[in-house]
Parts: sequence; structure tokens; C-alpha cells
Amino acid sequence: MIKKTTLLILVLLTLNNLYLFSQDRVSKPIPIIGTQIKGQLTKSIGWLLNPESQWVSRPNKIPSFIENQYKTLIDYEYNGLGFDNFISYQMRDIKIQDSIYSILIKKYKDGYYKYSAIEEGWSNYNSVMFYVFNKTELRKFDDIVNDSINLIKIKVLYSNSITMIKNETYISDIQKEIVKQIEEKNSDNDVEEYLVFHIAPYKLKNIVQFQIYSSYSKYNIISGIIKEHKVKEEKENENYSWKEKQIYLSNDLFKYCYYEVDYLTFNNFIKITK
Repeated sequence: MIKKTTLLILVLLTLNNLYLFSQDRVSKPIPIIGTQIKGQLTKSIGWLLNPESQWVSRPNKIPSFIENQYKTLIDYEYNGLGFDNFISYQMRDIKIQDSIYSILIKKYKDGYYKYSAIEEGWSNYNSVMFYVFNKTELRKFDDIVNDSINLIKIKVLYSNSITMIKNETYISDIQKEIVKQIEEKNSDNDVEEYLVFHIAPYKLKNIVQFQIYSSYSKYNIISGIIKEHKVKEEKENENYSWKEKQIYLSNDLFKYCYYEVDYLTFNNFIKITK
């Protein structure tokens, strides 16, 4: 009898220890992207100064840098993506755990070559780029100066590009990607990403020139666009240089390429008037 009692006590203690050290099944909260669109941009004209110093334009696209003799290829396959393009920009709220943030979602046209080495087998598809940041960062738009080039840098918390397999699922795809990044986030990472709004508003002319891209502070690497446009250096009293210079993150950008839209349309996307 004593042996049975002892055995029963041991079993109960073992079960109790298993219960104490077992982990609760707790599902990770999924970020909730608001259905309300706070601001949206779906149309603009993209401009680029081509090799012959002629300005060329396309709707919602900054055209590729192509000489006039090859201009029939400017909308062909990879060239057709331009240096940058967009279908839409949307600004929404996003709830992550107990906090509300802002998210910028960019839909754009994308593509790839099945045989990239020989540029054969081109396929088109759409992608989305997203950026999550603190809502307080939007206050920086209050300081935009009219008739001037403004460079606004917003610190990014989470971002990535995602191929749109189906148009109706891209929101859930973004949510899953953010959950993944939260789990993998390294607090010791010293490479900060910034979402850059390069904006030049001219109210009397009723136009806003702009580009939206991202950069990594440690290396000044430009991202968020199809391809970074660089220009050949021309030095005074020297021969033409084949060295390329970076024009993004500088006011020189607007000498070579930008989007342009009327003032009201841009203001409905991001409010830049008080």
C-alpha cells in the first residue's frame, strides 16, 4: 500500500512539473492594415532627360535612358519598366500589437527574363512595396517650403517588396511579411533605412515635382525604384568623364528625372498645404 501511495505521489509530481514548464499556445498577433485609404496617388507624368538632352515623358513612369535612334525600344520588355513606375501609392494606418503606425503601399509593374543572360523569355507581373513608420513622422510634411526642393527622410520600421500573385491577397501577404520581420528583427542592426520624399511644389504654376524612394543611411544605397539613374560627370575645364555620379539624395535629381502632377492631386495624396 505504501509503495502504491508513493508511486501515485511521484506520478502527480511529474504531471505537475510538466504542467508548470509547458508553454502556453499563444498565437502571434497579426498586424491589421486599415481599410480606409488616408491618401492615394494614381496618376502622374514621369519625365527624364535623355542622352540627346531631350525631355521624354510617360504616364506613371520615368522612362528608360535611351538614345533617340532606339526610342522604339523605350516601352519594350525590361526597358518598359523605366527607371521607376507606379500603379498607385496608398497611405493607410496599420495596427501592430497595441500601436497604430502609418504604412505606404506602392503598387508597380515588374517583370523578369527567364533567360537573363541572353534576355529572352520576358514575363510581366505586378509587385508591391511597403514601408511602415511612426505616424509622428508625417509631421515633417508641415515644414515643406513652396518653390523649393524639399528632402524629407522618414525612418522605416519594416519594409519589403512582394510579388502580387493575386491582387486580392496582397494585404495579407504584407501582414505575413511584417510578422516575419518582427520575429527576425535584430536590435543591434546599425543600418537604418529611410523612406525619402523628394518634393518640389510650385503653387503658382500648379505643379508638384517629386520622387519617392528609400535609402540606407550607412551606405547611401538607393532602393524602392526599378533602377537608380546616374549621370556622367562633366568637370569644368576638363575632358568629359566616364565616371558616374549619384543624383538621388541631391537637388541635382530634378535636373534629370522626376514625376510631375497638379497641386491638388498631390495634396490629396499627401497634404503639403496648411
